[in-house]
Amino acid sequence: MAVPAHDLCMSESEYFELEESSQVRHEYVAGRIWSMVGASARHGVIVSNLNHHIYEPIRQAGCRAYATDMKVKVEASQSFYYPDLVVSCERFDPKSNFLVAPCLIVEVLSPSTQIVDRREKLTAYRHIPSLTEYVLVYQDKMQIEVYRKDNAGSWHCQLFSKAGKLILQSVSSSEIELDMKDIYFGTELPD
Repeated sequence: MAVPAHDLCMSESEYFELEESSQVRHEYVAGRIWSMVGASARHGVIVSNLNHHIYEPIRQAGCRAYATDMKVKVEASQSFYYPDLVVSCERFDPKSNFLVAPCLIVEVLSPSTQIVDRREKLTAYRHIPSLTEYVLVYQDKMQIEVYRKDNAGSWHCQLFSKAGKLILQSVSSSEIELDMKDIYFGTELPD
């Protein structure tokens, strides 16, 4: 969950200085910062499960996955966000603390973040040219929404439920197919 840290406007360089010394992570939106609040155990398990199951196909495609601590820069909205999981095939820079060309972004919904994830971040992320999939994962039921950009640049939503398999197309030439039960393994949600 993000909560306003203060009402003062801040430059990007001031934001990076704050992030280097702060115990709390902050998202930056057009000069304002928002403190990030910790996630639930179920949230953490879902992110870990996703990261585990997409690791090998992503590695084979020459890409990298980052869970929770890598920022994404959205130039169009002058923002830096911390997605729950982000995949990028951009050239690796070991000193960078943000990505500019992700192909896949995943957010796990919670009551305190779902409005921001569904509106602000969905709108902002669509302006990243390299992004082709934005995934919203429910944590209170086995349901996932995938917003996918087609070849013409239009975005479409596809819903996956507990009986199906999540299909991701953004990372490699072949689809990544994940069983919904694997994504939600250990969350104690009913099958």
